[in-house]
Amino acid sequence: MSQPTNEQIAHDLAIAFVTDGWHTGEIANENSVRVYLQEYKKFLSDLNRLNR
Repeated sequence: MSQPTNEQIAHDLAIAFVTDGWHTGEIANENSVRVYLQEYKKFLSDLNRLNR
């Protein structure tokens, strides 16, 4: 099995972040896409920086 890409990892982390926010009530459904994109970009940037 091949290693996941940084994009795949960032996606999974952003989904987990949003899902956790739903369960805790910190993220409303109407804000989900905006928060997902924000967190995805942050996670991807961090992963790319760490993998240099």
